[in-house]
This record gives sequence, C-alpha cells and structure tokens, in this order.
Amino acid sequence: MAWVKTIIPLSSEIETEEARLIAEELLNYIVDRTKAGKGQDGKPFPGYSPEYKKSLDFKIAGKSPGKVDLTLSGEMLDSLKVLIAQRGKIVIGYDKGDPVNEKADGNISGSYGGAPNAGKARDFLALSGNEIRKVIDSLDAQPLATQKSISNQSKIAADRMVSNMLFSLDEEGA
Repeated sequence: MAWVKTIIPLSSEIETEEARLIAEELLNYIVDRTKAGKGQDGKPFPGYSPEYKKSLDFKIAGKSPGKVDLTLSGEMLDSLKVLIAQRGKIVIGYDKGDPVNEKADGNISGSYGGAPNAGKARDFLALSGNEIRKVIDSLDAQPLATQKSISNQSKIAADRMVSNMLFSLDEEGA
C-alpha cells in the first residue's frame, strides 16, 4: 500500500511553532479547495466516469455529475492530517497503514484500482508555490530573524518613549 503524503519545504528561519500554524492552515486550505471541486491552482478535477455516474454509490451519495469534490463518504478528507511540522519542513497526509491511503492514492494517480491514468488523476494534495505563499502571507508569518528585529526595535522605541517622559509628583502623591 502506498503511503500518501505531500512534503512542503519551508525556510529554515521559520520556527517550529510557526510551522505548525502554517501546516494547519495549509491542511484547511487543501480540504476547503478540494470540497470546492478544485485542485492545484484552482483547476477543476477531471469529471466522473460514465460508469461511476450510473452507480448506486453515486446515487446514494446524492452526487452532482458536474462537481467532483472527493467527498463521497467524507472519510478521505476527514482523515487528512499534519504528520510533521518543524523548522524547514511540513508533511501533510495520512498515517502509514491507514486504509484511506489506498483511496487517496487512487485519486492522486488516477488508478482507481487499475493502472495510473494522468487524465483521471485528481491530485488534491498538490500545492503550487503561489498557493503556499498565499497561505503563509495570510498568516503574516515572519522568519525568526525578522521577529527578533521587530521585537528589538519595539523595545528600543518603548525605552526611548519612557526616557523622554517627564514625571512630576506632587507632595500629596509622594
């Protein structure tokens, strides 16, 4: 069984705490984008096969023939998790040995139990550099060096403000 995951490189300047935040946001982004029927860079997934559209599973699930959103049972997207979030790397996917790996692999490779077929592939885990940057920018995540610089500049400015204040105490307040 294939182990389905996507590895997202991060700047080594991004601390583990921020990597965790970014990872959770990327996971949410993947799930929301997939539920909207879109893959990498907002491209729609390939349509359902005529056989699947005629199946009982398709009818029971109340699927729409025109919208492919990979949510027949919801299990595949619900099982998706952040596997690693650390300095330099995020890994999003499924636990090794999770039976959902097979279903996810079938969607990503377009195999659905047969040979891989790029024309049927729905790689819902793929993220472009633009998508990753968009998510990170929305969080205003800053490398550690930048955070320290901002913190130091703020401290210096606060110290200057305090040293420039004039304090006067009247005799009653003393």
